[in-house]
Amino acid sequence: MVEGGITGAGGILLGLADFPLLLGIKLKLLFDIAVLYGMDVHDYRERVYLLHIFELAFSVMNTVKKFTSV
Repeated sequence: MVEGGITGAGGILLGLADFPLLLGIKLKLLFDIAVLYGMDVHDYRERVYLLHIFELAFSVMNTVKKFTSV
């Protein structure tokens, strides 16, 4: 709610700054949840795996089908 109000009041400049901040918050949340489930986020392979999960969560259906085909 506050985020949208500040973006609306600040115009396009704050709107452009808002997008990377939002992505950072979402990535931090994903990594925090991974730690809660016992993943070692300091391992490079685990980090790449989490980034693939992030990519699939925000992809169009064609990309999801490509990665999840059995």
